[in-house]
Amino acid sequence: MATTRSEGNEAEVRLDVQARLDLLFEEFRREDELAARTALERFRADGRPSGRLGVDATARFLSGRRGSDAVRTWATDLLEWLGGQASFEALRDWYQGCSEEQKAEYQYTRFFALRAMDRITRGPDATYARGASEFLELVRRVDQDGDEQPLAAAAALSILDDSEERVRERLHRFAQPGDPARSDVETWSTLRALTEFPHPDLADELIAIVTRSCYREHVRSAIRALGGCREPQKPPDRRVIQTLGTVVATYGRRDARLAAVESLGRLGSREAADSLLHALVDADAEVRRQAAVSLTLIYRGELGELARLVCDRVLTVDEACDDHLDYLADGLRLMGARDIASEYFAAQLDSDADRVREVAERVLLQLGGRSAMRAFSRRQVLARLDESLAGSEQAVQSNFESMTLEAKRNYYFSLAVNALVVGIGLAVAVIGVLEIARNPEGVGPWLAVSSGGGLLTAVVSEFLIGTRLRGRDDVRALARFHFVYFGFLRKLSQIDATFRRTYLEAGDLKPAYLTATLKQLDQAVDTALAGLSDPDAVPSDDAAPMTPAVQGA
Repeated sequence: MATTRSEGNEAEVRLDVQARLDLLFEEFRREDELAARTALERFRADGRPSGRLGVDATARFLSGRRGSDAVRTWATDLLEWLGGQASFEALRDWYQGCSEEQKAEYQYTRFFALRAMDRITRGPDATYARGASEFLELVRRVDQDGDEQPLAAAAALSILDDSEERVRERLHRFAQPGDPARSDVETWSTLRALTEFPHPDLADELIAIVTRSCYREHVRSAIRALGGCREPQKPPDRRVIQTLGTVVATYGRRDARLAAVESLGRLGSREAADSLLHALVDADAEVRRQAAVSLTLIYRGELGELARLVCDRVLTVDEACDDHLDYLADGLRLMGARDIASEYFAAQLDSDADRVREVAERVLLQLGGRSAMRAFSRRQVLARLDESLAGSEQAVQSNFESMTLEAKRNYYFSLAVNALVVGIGLAVAVIGVLEIARNPEGVGPWLAVSSGGGLLTAVVSEFLIGTRLRGRDDVRALARFHFVYFGFLRKLSQIDATFRRTYLEAGDLKPAYLTATLKQLDQAVDTALAGLSDPDAVPSDDAAPMTPAVQGA
């Protein structure tokens, strides 16, 4: 019973694998490179099928009647991924079984079959290292076969020529003045082979081709070959990175820029980051896409650092190049860094610089997603809070200004009345003195009038001086209130700025942080009230705003 159940499960697994393979082969037959690559990646994500089912089905597809040269090359990629002795033998048997007609018809498939066998037996992730000697023997026969097509023959030469003398001899043709004939298939095949079987020591010859050749296919192949010019465990040659960077920045041909971006990603050096960031805003969409892929390869496992690098570049975009903002936002999405970038730009929404806020809003709209919407939602909450507080602040400010104006009016009125009374008293005194000098016999009445006027002046002056002093005290009190009030506003601004930053960055505020913020607000209010009630008190600044680090407490 158990055996029957096990056999049934195995049959179901085989049927499932066969169904997946059939779907994959149909995608290959569409001859759509992007669709084939996507389908192959999806198949790989489901894991390697056990046993020989996958290898046998792929071998039948490779040797079947249906399928062009371009279609069959995908089968070599699949067998390379399946790996092991069975895959090697399937590739070897198909390669050796090709007729003269098939050698010419399937030259790219044979070329990539050699690459697949090389990686299975001799690559850094070799799955059948014991087959290396058998593979090299096969390659020697290919090298000596006069009927072999130029592309496969060039691949064999690249694999066998450890001294690089024969390969260098071919490439030296480009070091001479002028350019070889476009029909020089041998040279073109050598360049194409070097893209898959790299020789780092040939960097100088390849750079000469890039800078001198006038044939775009030669330049493109040389650029792609430069992507392999890196010794294991060693950094790539800086001249290679500079050459490829120059191609990205200055070449008008789209295919050359695309090849350069791909090669920079294969080199894996962070020295290429500036060139790839420049490529993120290239006019061609495919170049921009490949730049994002290459940056992801270079910063593998460090997405946060890569996202910050791109976000910093976003903030430096000039207003005249605002379309670059959309390109960089697309790049962030392709890298899978949308959430990280959304949090970064959400924090910039509260910036003091208008340009930074404008850029942050535009990029967040381009990024989309839940993180960006949360950032806008949090900002709208803060905007509504600002609107509600703005009315209260305006009312307090208006009341304070009216009190100050009223105190000033009272002060100036008392000062004017006092001056008038004093003037009247002086006038009466002068008139009295003049009248006494003119009529000494009438001194009595004038002395009485002068004495009464002086007494009246003294009484009124005393009253008005008191009023003036009280007005002065009122102005002084208002000035102190003004000082304490704006000190209180400054404290609130500090707390508010910290709260905003933390709210925009974190979104989910913890109770400990809210409690600490409320405590600071209470301390600010107590300090302000103490400053108003005690004239000798000096407002303290002990309650400094809490830093966002407390959020994690």
